[in-house]
Amino acid sequence: MDKLNYIKVYKKSVVIRTTILVLFCGPLIPLKAQDETIDNQLWTDYSLSYDKSNILLLGGDMGFRGSVSNYDWNQFYIRPAITFRSKYALSLTGAIAYFHTNNKSGPNINEFRAHQQLKLKWPDFGMIELFYRIRLEQRFFQYSDEIENEFNNRLRLLFGIESRDFNWIGPRSPIYFAATIEGFKTLGKENSAETFINQFRLDFAFGHRISSKFRYEIHYIAQQSKLFRRDGNEAHQNILRVRFLHSVFNRQE
Repeated sequence: MDKLNYIKVYKKSVVIRTTILVLFCGPLIPLKAQDETIDNQLWTDYSLSYDKSNILLLGGDMGFRGSVSNYDWNQFYIRPAITFRSKYALSLTGAIAYFHTNNKSGPNINEFRAHQQLKLKWPDFGMIELFYRIRLEQRFFQYSDEIENEFNNRLRLLFGIESRDFNWIGPRSPIYFAATIEGFKTLGKENSAETFINQFRLDFAFGHRISSKFRYEIHYIAQQSKLFRRDGNEAHQNILRVRFLHSVFNRQE
């Protein structure tokens, strides 16, 4: 191997090792804060997609979420979406959603949400692929008691890596791994009646492709939030998420 090729390979290996170190060592960073509340949650959801063409993907997801620390709240959501893709590297998504939250010790909440999202998958190192996502959400909250209804915009920035498929349990049902870090920013809203105001999220996932059209993922999510308002107490959320992803035709994004 000549010197130039050696330098290129060395730089690529440094990028890969640094990325893995940053994402997979994330849970080692202390997340506790003064007056912190711990909330353990379980999320389950089902994602359905129809690959209309090489550039158009129709579908969406729906699911249930809830606290398993004190069973104080649970949530149902449904979110149809449409995605335009460019050779599977760059995609643009638009979605609308409805979230309903039942609270035992507070008002029930209806949330109506829309978002616009840009996602880029690049570069692909073979062993791992990097991806980036920027999402802008418009959220309207309707409360069941006398709390005033609320509207806000939220910006979400995500960076992640996904491994190649591994045939450790057979070539027809490979497995893969993924990790992401995501930051949240509510725009122009100093106070809010929202229960959890997110700051950032670390997500670590194991995926298993049962077939070319069906797979599932098991996620551990560590999420840091504020309670009720930006200057409120810290809430650290431990989340177990189980996702089922079904592609009706061709490829699941």
